[in-house]
Amino acid sequence: MQTKVGKNRLVFVFPRLGLAVKFPMIHLVRATQQLFTYGWQRLPYPGDVYKSLTEHLFKGMGDNLREWRFYLQTRHPFCQPTYFSFFGLVNLQRAAVTCQMPIEEFWSQMHRVTGSEAFTDAHHFANPANFCHDQNKRLMIVDYGHLKTQKIVRKLGTSLHACHHRTCV
Repeated sequence: MQTKVGKNRLVFVFPRLGLAVKFPMIHLVRATQQLFTYGWQRLPYPGDVYKSLTEHLFKGMGDNLREWRFYLQTRHPFCQPTYFSFFGLVNLQRAAVTCQMPIEEFWSQMHRVTGSEAFTDAHHFANPANFCHDQNKRLMIVDYGHLKTQKIVRKLGTSLHACHHRTCV
């Protein structure tokens, strides 16, 4: 078993089972600090607003739900399949070995393939740990719960999926 810690989710990868299990991280300490600093005024902000109370509490759950729903709706070949979500509290995804390319080289290649589009979601598209390769060495994305990421996948996912290891990215 491998453990991966993101900003808002914790992932346990079970290679023998071929599964990755994603759990949301709920940042109670940050949420409490936010509440005491700003009161309830930041509560109504959407979960994607940086440092909002809802982000600290629910962003990981929202990402899990959006990831599962996006895969169900699109079955996009660029997306690592998400098999199941239990109300965003747990996601089951096909396990993968993430891309091991150095981050500078990866970002350069990603920018070359996507143009300025990669800059609209640099958090996801600059990090090789958010990607893997399928059995045919084609690029796939493992972290696609954010709306910006999904927009880029819809627009450029097919051309990115066509890229082979070390050819495009």
